[in-house]
Amino acid sequence: MPNRSNARRRPDSCVSRRAFVTGGLGLGTVALTGCSEPDEASPDTASSVRTDVPLRVVWVGHDDPSDVLQRNWGAVAEVPLKIQWIRCDEQSITELGPSVLAASRRADVLVVPLLCVADLYAGDLISEIQDAWQADLDDSLGPVLTSLRVGAASYAASDFAVPLGSDVPVLMVDVATDPIENWDAFSEYASGHAKRVAEPISRGQCGESFLRRLAGTVEANWLFDRETFQPTIDSDACAAALDSMKAAAQHYAKPTLTAREIGMAIAEGTLDGGIGVLPASAGDTSSLDLRPLPSTISNAMQADGDPTVSSDVGPTLLSPWTSLGILPKSCRQSKSAKQFLQWLAGGEGIGSVRNQLAGLDVTRIANSIDGGESLADPYQQIRRDQLSSTIVRPTTQLIQGCAYYDALDAAIHDCVSGNTEPAQALATVAATWSALTEAIGTEKQIRAWRRSQGRRI
Repeated sequence: MPNRSNARRRPDSCVSRRAFVTGGLGLGTVALTGCSEPDEASPDTASSVRTDVPLRVVWVGHDDPSDVLQRNWGAVAEVPLKIQWIRCDEQSITELGPSVLAASRRADVLVVPLLCVADLYAGDLISEIQDAWQADLDDSLGPVLTSLRVGAASYAASDFAVPLGSDVPVLMVDVATDPIENWDAFSEYASGHAKRVAEPISRGQCGESFLRRLAGTVEANWLFDRETFQPTIDSDACAAALDSMKAAAQHYAKPTLTAREIGMAIAEGTLDGGIGVLPASAGDTSSLDLRPLPSTISNAMQADGDPTVSSDVGPTLLSPWTSLGILPKSCRQSKSAKQFLQWLAGGEGIGSVRNQLAGLDVTRIANSIDGGESLADPYQQIRRDQLSSTIVRPTTQLIQGCAYYDALDAAIHDCVSGNTEPAQALATVAATWSALTEAIGTEKQIRAWRRSQGRRI
């Protein structure tokens, strides 16, 4: 793949300040031109590595990673780290975009969520991954799982990111439970296990949970009309999906549980079942029946004879919080930055780091493992299957994608909390999305949307 990281282009994110603050929904912009990734022949890529200059790492996450990273990285490399932690929680989703843009001008490494990639690309702030390094990563760590390669590592048909982790919630119930074939059946299951079932519906996770339901039930015009870019989030099919989600939520246990907390609670027996993520520390889960989330689309496509879709793996929605490692154009230590990202993606001792920092997980098929070989961990097997789908639904991967997601998340949370009806909540989302699109520019967002789906435009 050619490296065009030095190409100059006008940032798509350059719009007026007034446009960004229209209706109080804008994020602002940072139009920056940093230095591009050094060429492989530059002095920085010599055999020696600078140990007197810290590697500047910008890290987006819920928890401060400094202690964990400093301690574990120090055991494998002498290059010191200077970590700038950008806290991500339900109070700061909209502000996340401009915070990352500003920090990227003074960083050697970015570890950011998928939601931020369109903004970084539009601002001309990130470097394309060179073919030689990509080949080295694949040779050393194994190939990236298909869904992550298609929907996260690549943007605008070029590789810009190293996937570092992506949570895949699964349906977890007792082995004696009858099969749950669709979301209405899950609502019935929740009703029969009142206050002993959970789904991630807290602020920050609620929008993702809703999108996962849509990914398996809504087939045409995903989120936006492909021609006019008008939101389709307020369609009857979406309203029906939200109505089912709201019905189930009435029977849930504590509504603030995260996907990992739900998984641990089910594994420990404090919950009967639900939708969650199982960390490696969950221990023995042999008493649980783990299943992919219900998908009527996968069943329909299989019935139509589509050989690329199985009854177990339908369209994959990558978490908007999928963790990605990126080289910004402000990087001044290319060799150390690549070494750090390669370590995060699967280097020595990274298993301990993954257990301590949410968002990091296996993203590749190890060279020692055949792609068809079963894994011993049932959750990791389902996770690998789900992330092996060639059909990937984009999340709100747009300019100011964090603002689009925040609007969705807030409205869905308000609905499942019992404050609004599904149609009203989705009409609010559609209106907010339309206002954002008008402020930013429809053509710019169409380009960003198509780039998120692999188009080079």
